[in-house]
Amino acid sequence: MSRIVNNMYGTNLPRREPDQRCESCNAQGTVGRAARFENDGQILEMHRFCSACWPEQSARYRARWAEEDRLASDAFFRSGVQGGHASPSCAFEAATWHGVLELLHDVQRAMGKPTPPPTPETLARLAQAWQELAKEIEDPMPVEIEWFIGAHRPRAG
Repeated sequence: MSRIVNNMYGTNLPRREPDQRCESCNAQGTVGRAARFENDGQILEMHRFCSACWPEQSARYRARWAEEDRLASDAFFRSGVQGGHASPSCAFEAATWHGVLELLHDVQRAMGKPTPPPTPETLARLAQAWQELAKEIEDPMPVEIEWFIGAHRPRAG
């Protein structure tokens, strides 16, 4: 969980790119980016989208790349080749609340399972990170995230 809190970027580019065009509808200004990386960190492909197109397009790339990874892993394990298998990694970066809500739901599921839940310190780091992230996002913060921050932000004193 701490890896997620400490590494919210993959490309280190700004979340909002007002000079870029959406690949889906050609609107000026993008707020979401899906990037696929080589094992050495070089960008294989990168796609930018406006806020209206981001939810659908990010889901499309997430599904496509997950299937590519599954097929590559399957082929590797069937090949009998010795040694490790590495597949490209990807990043989904956006100046929207979609990814934060997804992570919040993952955290909430983890808190309800019999495995050890995230520590209060991890929850406080998430709350702090999301409070900082709010400065970069145009849309109002979803109520669920406000509640999480209110419940888990570090207490002064």
